[in-house]
Amino acid sequence: MAASADIFPEVILLVGVETFRDRRRVLQMVSRVPRSQRSTKDSYQIQGSFDEIEQLFLELATLERNTWRDFALEQKKLQMGAEPNNTETTEVEHVDIDDWVMNFIEQKCCDGLEKVQGSNVSLHRSHTKKQIHFLPQKSTPMIHTQFARQRFLTFYQKIATELQVKNFSIGQYQLKQLENDFPDLLFSRTSNKNTVTVTGSYTSIERLREAMRGYKAKGDRSQEHRTNTKVKLDMKAHGEETCPICMDTCSNRKTLSVCKHSFCRECVEKAFQIKPACPVCGVLYGALRGNQPENGSMSITTDSTPLPGYGGYGTITIRYLVPSGVQGDEHPNPGQRYEGVARTAYLPDSPEGREVLKLLKRAFSQRLTFTIGRSSTTGRSNVVTWNDIHHKTSRSGGPSCYGYPDQEYLGRVREELKVKGIS
Repeated sequence: MAASADIFPEVILLVGVETFRDRRRVLQMVSRVPRSQRSTKDSYQIQGSFDEIEQLFLELATLERNTWRDFALEQKKLQMGAEPNNTETTEVEHVDIDDWVMNFIEQKCCDGLEKVQGSNVSLHRSHTKKQIHFLPQKSTPMIHTQFARQRFLTFYQKIATELQVKNFSIGQYQLKQLENDFPDLLFSRTSNKNTVTVTGSYTSIERLREAMRGYKAKGDRSQEHRTNTKVKLDMKAHGEETCPICMDTCSNRKTLSVCKHSFCRECVEKAFQIKPACPVCGVLYGALRGNQPENGSMSITTDSTPLPGYGGYGTITIRYLVPSGVQGDEHPNPGQRYEGVARTAYLPDSPEGREVLKLLKRAFSQRLTFTIGRSSTTGRSNVVTWNDIHHKTSRSGGPSCYGYPDQEYLGRVREELKVKGIS
């Protein structure tokens, strides 16, 4: 379980004091954690390291509860026609998953997955591949299984919100080279032998896209160099530098000023037409602008209702509106109509939340918030979709429902914005 602290450095626990018989003992336990604050009359919000919160949770689990609360709950169930709860549940609720996301996690994030499940709980996929079940080892306390479920849910959601799936036309020889050059991407063959489905983060797929453009620009000469091992060895022996985009000898070499990576001038200039960033390390050279339709609007309102996990702060509500229209030259299908979108998102009205709002405003003004493409939820093409800057579209429900509480969200969205040159 100790490895979980590496994944979740900060954890928040909500404690309802009235659920315990020994109120004084509960208050003593809560007061040991420095960052504890009363959120309501009978509840406390405690923030601390994973180890601190886990220890407190396990200690609280040993205390005797107020039986009147259990009795009232059973009476309510009986009034609704349900059977009384005579035995404690021995199963932790499963988690619904997307098959393609889990395939990526199992093949590319196996170390993180092992840390998430710990040493006392096993994760098993259902026969439909749509659910994850949590099976504790013999004599493992149920609370450990519940912790494993919550760790997995946060881990899964963090990865799922960063993934993209794209199709590329890639030959067999080229595929082997790309699999070596992009180990963080998952390449899968389709029924079309020259079409490959690629799964990975926005940054990695953009690097792949730029590399593919380099391959295409160089044509057969580039492929000959990639598949001819002897030529490559000769190049290294003579100290010749290889362009990371086309994998050929640098032609009319251009070295970038900040990161000092070198490319063929033609390759890097074409890459910069897509995104003004180094294809190797991602360092930006100029402001990035997207292809978000120009007729959209972004409006901001605030209210005093706190979001879960942000007691004491109000809520910032962001409303986006992008009307339908006709695609331009910068879009996938120029001249065709695209379907617009209206979206609502939420931020805590805290100092960090207001900083993130400023960054989101910059992203919208640089046309980076939305793009035109294929909807990952409906499967329809020529629609306005999110452009890899993830938003909380629900006030509550936690990460699995794209809502709060989610203490890592503000940090994650800052990283997504940083990738696009906004920080």
